[in-house]
Amino acid sequence: MVKRASEQKDAQAKPRVFTGEVVDVNGEPLPGVTVVVKGTTFGGATDVDGKFELSFTLEGEVTLVFSFVGMESQEIVVKDEKPLRVVLKESSESLEEVVVTGVFERRAESFTGSATTVTRKELLKRGNQNLIQSLRNMDPALNISQNLSFGSDPNKLPDMDLRGTSSFPDIKGQYTSNPNLPLFILDGFETTLEKVIDLDINRIESVTLLKDAAAKAIYGSKAANGVMVIETVRVQSGELRVNYIGSLNLEMPDLSSYNLCNAREKLDLEYQLGAYEGITPKQDFEKKQLYYHNLAEVEQGVNTDWLSKPLRNGIGHKHTLNFEVGTSELRVGVDLSYNNIEGVMKGSKRNTIGGGFTVIYQYKKLLFRNQFSFSTTKSEDSPYGEFSEYAKLNSYWRPYNEDGTLRKYLGVGPVLSENVYNPLFNATINTTYKKNYTDYTNNTYLEWNIQPGMKLVGRVGLTNRISGGEEFLPGSHLKFIRTAEDDFFKRGSYKQTYGKSFSVSSDINLNYSHNWDKHILFANLGANIRSGNSEEYIHSAVGFPNDKMDNIIFAKQYADNSKPTGSESIDREVGTLLAVNYSYDDRYLADFSLRASASSQFGSDNRWGTFWSAGLGWNVHNEAFFKDSGVVRQLRLRASMGYTGSQNFNSYQGMLLYNYFTDDSYLDFIGTYLEGLANSKLKWQQKFDTNYGIDMNLWGRLNVKFDYYRSVTNNLLTDITTPPSLGFTSYKDNLGKLLNTGYEFNVNYLVLTRPEDRMSLNVFVAGTSNKNKIKEISNSLSSLTSSQDKEAAKSNKPFVRFVEGQSLNAIWAVRSKGIDPSSGKEVFVRPDGTLTDTWSALDQVVCGDTEPKLMGNVGFTFEYKGLSVSFTGLYRIGEYMYNQTLVDKVENAQLNYNVDKRAYYDAWMKEGDNVQFKSIGAWNKPTQATSRFVQKLNEFDFSALSIGYDFYRFGFVEKCGLERLQLQFNMNDIGKISSVQIERGTAYPFARYCSFTLNVNF
Repeated sequence: MVKRASEQKDAQAKPRVFTGEVVDVNGEPLPGVTVVVKGTTFGGATDVDGKFELSFTLEGEVTLVFSFVGMESQEIVVKDEKPLRVVLKESSESLEEVVVTGVFERRAESFTGSATTVTRKELLKRGNQNLIQSLRNMDPALNISQNLSFGSDPNKLPDMDLRGTSSFPDIKGQYTSNPNLPLFILDGFETTLEKVIDLDINRIESVTLLKDAAAKAIYGSKAANGVMVIETVRVQSGELRVNYIGSLNLEMPDLSSYNLCNAREKLDLEYQLGAYEGITPKQDFEKKQLYYHNLAEVEQGVNTDWLSKPLRNGIGHKHTLNFEVGTSELRVGVDLSYNNIEGVMKGSKRNTIGGGFTVIYQYKKLLFRNQFSFSTTKSEDSPYGEFSEYAKLNSYWRPYNEDGTLRKYLGVGPVLSENVYNPLFNATINTTYKKNYTDYTNNTYLEWNIQPGMKLVGRVGLTNRISGGEEFLPGSHLKFIRTAEDDFFKRGSYKQTYGKSFSVSSDINLNYSHNWDKHILFANLGANIRSGNSEEYIHSAVGFPNDKMDNIIFAKQYADNSKPTGSESIDREVGTLLAVNYSYDDRYLADFSLRASASSQFGSDNRWGTFWSAGLGWNVHNEAFFKDSGVVRQLRLRASMGYTGSQNFNSYQGMLLYNYFTDDSYLDFIGTYLEGLANSKLKWQQKFDTNYGIDMNLWGRLNVKFDYYRSVTNNLLTDITTPPSLGFTSYKDNLGKLLNTGYEFNVNYLVLTRPEDRMSLNVFVAGTSNKNKIKEISNSLSSLTSSQDKEAAKSNKPFVRFVEGQSLNAIWAVRSKGIDPSSGKEVFVRPDGTLTDTWSALDQVVCGDTEPKLMGNVGFTFEYKGLSVSFTGLYRIGEYMYNQTLVDKVENAQLNYNVDKRAYYDAWMKEGDNVQFKSIGAWNKPTQATSRFVQKLNEFDFSALSIGYDFYRFGFVEKCGLERLQLQFNMNDIGKISSVQIERGTAYPFARYCSFTLNVNF
């Protein structure tokens, strides 16, 4: 790109051409740097690669002035036309110039809130899978949970929270989505987690996490869980530029957590436990016959690796193509992208095609910008079914016959004489699990620079989404293998879904900023309005005896006791916003914001909610006694408080709901019935945040950031129990209070820097700790806890309990002294200290907490000329977890199927055995929640490695007609060191990920 100076050319003088490049201290190009000839209006700006070219007719020496936001300006006297290389240093007065909030930009120097900003370059050093996976390696305050069941399934959305959970878990389905998800803002408009996951990471310019009240309260009613503000790359002016980024991606199954018995070990364990001994002579003969058949298979070398059968190394690819062209008045950009993800389970995939265009037009004081984007995603789950179906199979069963054909029938379980079938068969009969969605978004922005310091910004966003899905299981599917003869023609099922949604949102904001003497004032006054509606239809049918009948039109009938179902919702909101920031001499800072919002989701008497925040700050480094300090470059003290709200709730929870009788009538009249009680006083769930922080920079090398926070969620929406005589068991009301406290820190040290060699070494460590406590609950949650206790008595898993004064993440179990060597029974400890061998839900106590005492990341980045290397590791310390593997695959394991090796050597078999586990077998009762399986987790995850090379100023690059050429290798989820051995990825395995990326600028 070349942005030439506008100048009056002397027809008689030959123009002088000055060229060069501008980089930062790490040697990275700086696009958008302003370059002007001092004392004139001649000037231009650097292109995307930091290069510039100026042409003018001035004679003699000239002084070029280079300036850039957040950098120290530099003046260079030039005499001749040799190419220049200019290095700009970060400004000591403003280490980060602005904080992007999604509504307006704030001066970082006067910002009192707690926020983290991550650039595109930093994201790509932590991986290029998707934005969420990269952020997982950036800021530990964003806790992205690893799902031990669904592992690396590309079609499952992750759970996450920012600074702890602020709502009770969704046990009864009162939320429309995870109640603890942060709010996602994409280019100024609200979006969904799924769209963020599918967003091309190469389009992202920056991501800002707004954490405390001073930072997030401008979003008021939706900001209780924090806000993630995503800005995409803006179109630059200049000559036509083409940028291509291509990646080859490899996903490899990680089965290191599995510790299953091999064929001989499993057969030996079955024999020791009497699985092949019959009660009657006939039964004993049949059992022995089965044993010797299995033994013969083992002796012939049968030792099937069932874990590998549904798996593969997934090879995917990703492509991004951008075109940009324009002048300072008119700029146009077009982008196209394709992302093909091939999961590690065969047939598992996710394909996303996206694109869009941007038009920016500047006319005097008016700036018009329109962004249109579309994306269509098609996903398929593996026809091989859940991974657990393979992990449980005994290794002495063959998957194929001697002639190579697939076996449908594998054998007989030794204990229950149960026929066992081959799950590989399901993948051969047109089994289908598909989903898709198409999203169209158009965002229009209009800015009017009324006068210096005053700007009016109007925005309108439209989003239309259409989604669908189908699940087809033919009649030959193993799910129907035991279907009764009378229901023969009902075998096979088909489930079809269709959904659509549309939303329109608009806001208008008036910005005012003014500087006089030592005073700086910024104010924003705004209003917003939003409307959204959605609907979904679901049809379930049965009767597909042939796997070619893969359309719902071939169905015999609707599923038993089923009919077409679905849901619909309409929600609307309106609000106003006032935000003020004041700074005196860049030393004393103050922030205040006030938002009033009304939503259709709440009671008619409480539509409006008011949310505010206030913050104070002190830039100690700008005091006279620190001005000339060579040590302290920055020292800012911050404090803030305020209220925010959340509304991830059903649209009609506060309304009186009716439905119609469709299977009965009275005198030919159709009746109605109540479906939900109204609560006109239902109001906003509110969260009160307080935050105290410090930002520090020493010697220009050491950056330290520390925050302590305390948040209380009030008016938690819960169910209130009512007498059965009312016809309802509960209704919604605001009763509940939850407390979160914690701290977070980030330390970054520049070990060395050598700009002339573009060399730098940076090390970092970050961490966070959070604790939550239930302060108040409703009677309905108390009743729910009692019902949970009844379920716990019949289950081998711990259940959530709601007890005031305890954590939401507490693990409730009965304390245990271990296994009695003489009887093989477990010895429990009652709360009063007495011992018993009988489990009781009343004896449950808190035996651990799944919230770690400390978690975070540590790593380094190194650059030398064109080479860059970075590594990030994640750590978790002091967390507790319930080791379900030891329950399911050892103590409660059924001998019909494979077990963990620990069942082979650490389970009770005879009197005197001093072991960890009770005797295993099919007739044991479930092991209820016990402290024996609560284990302390300390782990380190080798999470991200990146190696890249920029062929910077290599001659062959220019000869090939290229402006820039970069290669990069990324690897994620490399390995893990853990104090707990547990099966990870039971329904879908975890995967190691690596990619090779080519970045070319034309």
